Amino acid sequence: MKNVAAVNRSLLPALAPQLKALSDVFESAGVLEWSISSTADVRRIKARTMAGEAVTLTQIVGPGYQEQTVSRCAGLTIKQRRIEAKKLRKRGLTQADIAERLGVSQKTISNDLTA
Repeated sequence: MKNVAAVNRSLLPALAPQLKALSDVFESAGVLEWSISSTADVRRIKARTMAGEAVTLTQIVGPGYQEQTVSRCAGLTIKQRRIEAKKLRKRGLTQADIAERLGVSQKTISNDLTA
């Protein structure tokens, strides 16, 4: 079995041009921060724009189906975020779902719900 760290390091030079191009695309779209995560069936891009908007693009792939969602949340004040988090919780969303929708961490939502 190959060393995973060595394999990952060996991919970096090959991926550098693609990452630079992706970074340029995000920058031209007004995105300050972004991250990409992927598992076997879920791919997710999280971003925050210069205007403070949180954007999450999620793709879920399964046998015979594909689901894509885009979540956008304008930059909210702490008070607005806490109110919105409590509304979403009353609608039955989990802390993880609320955090994704509002573009903050699950710990932040946990704190918001108890404030």
